[in-house]
Amino acid sequence: MTRETSQLLGGWCVQGRTIHALLVRDLMMRYGRSNIGFVWVILEPMILCVGVMFIWSILGGHGKAGIKVVELVLTGYMPLTLWRHLTGPVLGMFRSSVGMIYRRRVSLLDLLLSRQLLEIIGTTTALLVVYLFLITTGLADGFKRLDLIILGWLMMAWIGVAFGALLACWTERYEVTERFIQLLQYLNIPISGAFFLVYWLPIGHRT
Repeated sequence: MTRETSQLLGGWCVQGRTIHALLVRDLMMRYGRSNIGFVWVILEPMILCVGVMFIWSILGGHGKAGIKVVELVLTGYMPLTLWRHLTGPVLGMFRSSVGMIYRRRVSLLDLLLSRQLLEIIGTTTALLVVYLFLITTGLADGFKRLDLIILGWLMMAWIGVAFGALLACWTERYEVTERFIQLLQYLNIPISGAFFLVYWLPIGHRT
């Protein structure tokens, strides 16, 4: 192993430990140690998803083309939840964490990645728990193309992290930007494909 490679690996290890420490710090600050503490990072998206499933079911919602309503909500609402969780908590995050920047090993990128990694882990775990429950109880069928599900989820995470980085910078530079973020998030719901399938649309509107 060359000296440059050794230094690179050492730098990655240091950054990994820094991000891990910041992640634990975020958990303690947001959820504390009392009651169930950090479990809320998983329960919150689970409660939202199950609530939407329950409401759609009791209101007589039904799937189309052989797709159950719970499957539609799971594959549509959970990516939307991931998007909202990756673009919401980053607003003004650098301003609120300015004290950490004075530490030599902590950078702005570390602060962003630790916050986004926490949201990805929590929402992904919530998705897996809800999916396993639906499969176990027979309320949903198994995914036929698990590779596409994983790819789509990773792409949503990538887009959320990238756009979240832009929002973190914009809201730090221009405070008025924070007033429009929730509007953009809500406007994204009808056009994101969260509650409809592409092949339901006319052929000319699918691309």
